[in-house]
Amino acid sequence: MGTFLFQTMINESFAIDHIGKRVRLHCESDRKFEGYVYTIDPVSRNYVIFPSLDRPDSVTIVTGEMLTRVEPIRFSCGV
Repeated sequence: MGTFLFQTMINESFAIDHIGKRVRLHCESDRKFEGYVYTIDPVSRNYVIFPSLDRPDSVTIVTGEMLTRVEPIRFSCGV
């Protein structure tokens, strides 16, 4: 029971770090979604993302049970 609780706490803190950041969500069947994380449901692990900062009213909900990997996207400056 203690190990489960510890693992859950690690996963929740990892997910919370994604809020407001750009991510690529990898799902079953090789589907991918990319956008900024608005929120994550702590129970179902569903992600609510929007495609760009210019279009926060267009959201996509990705179900947590379909996720295989969450990849943070880092932008680099080509200076």
